[in-house]
Amino acid sequence: KENEICCLPEYLKLFELKETIVTIDAIGCNKTVINAILEGGGSYVIPVKENQKRLQQVIEEEIERLKKEGKYGELDGTEQISKNHGRIESIKARLVKDTSFLYKKLGTESFYGSIARIGIIEKTTIRTGDGEKSSSRQIVITNLETLEIENLVKIRQGHWNIEMQHWLLDVQLKE
Repeated sequence: KENEICCLPEYLKLFELKETIVTIDAIGCNKTVINAILEGGGSYVIPVKENQKRLQQVIEEEIERLKKEGKYGELDGTEQISKNHGRIESIKARLVKDTSFLYKKLGTESFYGSIARIGIIEKTTIRTGDGEKSSSRQIVITNLETLEIENLVKIRQGHWNIEMQHWLLDVQLKE
């Protein structure tokens, strides 16, 4: 993981990033990688996880505040349900457009100054054969100021499809 973080900025320089949306796993949620994307003229959609504990905590606190004040349901949202491959998948997503709370609590240093939207994507999957249920929630940051929630979900689904290909190569083909 440490080598990936060091190599990613140099790797990103190999690509023409203008008018491109870069998606990376949470390992890309750091100053070095995000600045490389921005310097290349690109935009980013990156999940926030444990590798950015303070950022994740501040966002989680804001989500809880919005829920407590009854404002979470007022955020732009979308819901999708699909039935295929022996499962029912439900995706509910919300978009936080006012990210000023980040700057009040974290300042504008690092990449925090570029975050324009925050997506919360909740996914529930039920296997139709045995009824087994699994749930997950992902917080995603982006610098795209005009991104709408439906497009954010499509971008993340596209990234999940890429991750599935990695899984196939790693696990199924033992590469």
